[in-house]
Order: sequence, then structure tokens, then C-alpha cells
Amino acid sequence: MLGVDYSVKSVEFARRIARDKGVGPEEGEKEVEFRRWDIMTEDPELVKDAKNDRGWDVVLDKGTFDAISLSEEKDADGRRICEGYKQRVCPLIREGGIFLVTSCNWTEDELKAWFEGGDLEYVDTIKYKSFSFGGKKGQTISSVCFKKRWLR
Repeated sequence: MLGVDYSVKSVEFARRIARDKGVGPEEGEKEVEFRRWDIMTEDPELVKDAKNDRGWDVVLDKGTFDAISLSEEKDADGRRICEGYKQRVCPLIREGGIFLVTSCNWTEDELKAWFEGGDLEYVDTIKYKSFSFGGKKGQTISSVCFKKRWLR
């Protein structure tokens, strides 16, 4: 497993938690590693699975897309950086692999609109406790699973 974040302090924090739980490279456990890496600016090759350069079996986004979506920063083409996120994350996922995105800012339908199509096909949604307000039913968290298509 590899955990990444663009913040050095977040990576240091994750390493401390892993060390306190007795896992991670510092504890002799090589299956959990943490690195500083920025998905929006750095080469995906830097975080590909060393055993399999075709990508990871599972890529989990728990808040990264949310944070990027809140940014007003623009890319070189003048688009908000969140508009290029899908193209940045897809190379990290092996063919047939899973992309699971969890959001507090986007609904299930909105996440499907952002990610479904092209390389990714919708698989399922994790159901959380829901609430009703104003005649509408919803959740405070949305977790949607996509599968990367096999290239033919």
C-alpha cells in the first residue's frame, strides 16, 4: 500500500500514526509506505506500484477531489484544476482496477458525472445512513466505485 499527499506535514503525520500502530517501513513492515506527491503536478510514474508498472489494483480518494474542487486555481489551459483530475488519476489505476472516491461535497450523481465514461465505468455506491429534508432524501457522504476498463 502507498499513501500519498502533497503536504509534507500530512505525510509525516501518517508515518507517526503508522509507527504508533506498529506498521510501515520504520517498523520493518514494507507493505505500507507514505510519500509526498502532488497528483496535479507530478508524474504518475513516481507512484506506480513497483511490482506492477501498469498501475494499482485499488486507488482510493478520500478528500483529495473535494480539496481540489474547492480551489479556484487554473491549469495551463485556463480550466479549473479539478477539471483535469480524472486524467491525472486514471494512469494510477491498472486495467480492471478500482477507483473509489469519497466526497462530502459532491452527490453520487455529481461524482458519476465527473468520473463515469472514457476509461472508467460505474460499479456501485456505498450506502450510508440517509436523511430527508425538503422532500429530498440524501446522505452527508458519497462514496462511488468505478472500474477501469480493459483496453482492447
